[in-house]
Amino acid sequence: MTNDFRTEVSRLLAGKTHVFRSDKLRQAIDGTGASVLSNMDNHGLGPKNRFKIGRKVAYKVEDYLDWICSRMRVG
Repeated sequence: MTNDFRTEVSRLLAGKTHVFRSDKLRQAIDGTGASVLSNMDNHGLGPKNRFKIGRKVAYKVEDYLDWICSRMRVG
């Protein structure tokens, strides 16, 4: 199931090299708002290797996919 989910999310993010914390598509995929993800980042629970583009926080698509798939639960 995780591979199917990863494939689907990869398809949604096709062509992107990074995902912004405040991106509406990202919020729709994982269901967390920007402030929740910010708190998770501050506690070391968000996607790894975050970086800034200007004032916006971003994540590499692969790091984001790894993170969202690691949070999947079956059942």
